[in-house]
Amino acid sequence: MRNVLKFSSVLATAGLALSLAACGSSGSSSSDPNAPLKVVASPTPHAQILKFVQDNLAAKAGLKLDIKEVTDYVTPNT
Repeated sequence: MRNVLKFSSVLATAGLALSLAACGSSGSSSSDPNAPLKVVASPTPHAQILKFVQDNLAAKAGLKLDIKEVTDYVTPNT
């Protein structure tokens, strides 16, 4: 019983460490605060909503949006 408890605690610790490592920042992200926010969205309704935000709200909030439309779900996940 004690070995099972040790094994499960080691397994839980390893899982936590791996999940936290996956949340870390990669070197490819831009650290420039003036860089546009890149968003990939399906054409309807998501890209339409983002275009409305870009045209009407983003400038007031100090945001620059770079919207890329995709028609499949594989492209954004590559």
